[in-house]
Amino acid sequence: MEDKKYILSFDVSTSSIGICLFEDLGDYGKLLLLTHFEPKVKENTQIERLNAKADLCVEEMIEDFSTYNIQRIIVEKPLLNSNSQKTAQVLAMFNEYLTVKISAAFNIPVDFITVHDARKYALPELLGENGKMMSDFPKTVAGSKKSN
Repeated sequence: MEDKKYILSFDVSTSSIGICLFEDLGDYGKLLLLTHFEPKVKENTQIERLNAKADLCVEEMIEDFSTYNIQRIIVEKPLLNSNSQKTAQVLAMFNEYLTVKISAAFNIPVDFITVHDARKYALPELLGENGKMMSDFPKTVAGSKKSN
């Protein structure tokens, strides 16, 4: 694994963090892992919970990916056009907590990507002919079956 280069990417929400690992093949990446992590914490205040969730995620990422030669980290920009301004603010705050901690843990600056570009470049099979998100998620993505 040491001579190969990898890209680690995240889709961050406050309850579940989507995780992708790609082998970096230069002009494109090969999807190796598509999974998620659901941090569970019992802290009292919302800020304590968000901080603890970010810490748990970072611990998990170090445990799972420290042996990989991670060269790049990409995080999907949070959607800030929620119906609730409070929800959008909480998501942005958690995204910031996690991004700063992941960047420090791997000593790599984080690149951000929009949801549209993430799907366009990483999983083009999720886009229809018109470039819009397909209504039904395909049964397989990058050769892996969808889990229920």
